[in-house]
Amino acid sequence: MDFWEKYRDRVRAVAADDVLRVAKQYLHPEQLVILVVGNADEILRGNPERPQYSLAKIAPGGKITRIPLPDPATLVYPK
Repeated sequence: MDFWEKYRDRVRAVAADDVLRVAKQYLHPEQLVILVVGNADEILRGNPERPQYSLAKIAPGGKITRIPLPDPATLVYPK
């Protein structure tokens, strides 16, 4: 019944060490997947003003996997 009344105090009680401990337990960067949706050619070209943020640079070993989606009207996958 008093959840919202005590919410802020409970959030304040969480220490940075608590967050780090839980992050180490549940977050595994080697298993991270980034889903990018849009014009693949344009996205892969990246922003020439910020080449450090290219997909190839942030992908492990530069490996990028394209997953084609079906046409939403026909549900036919591209060849």
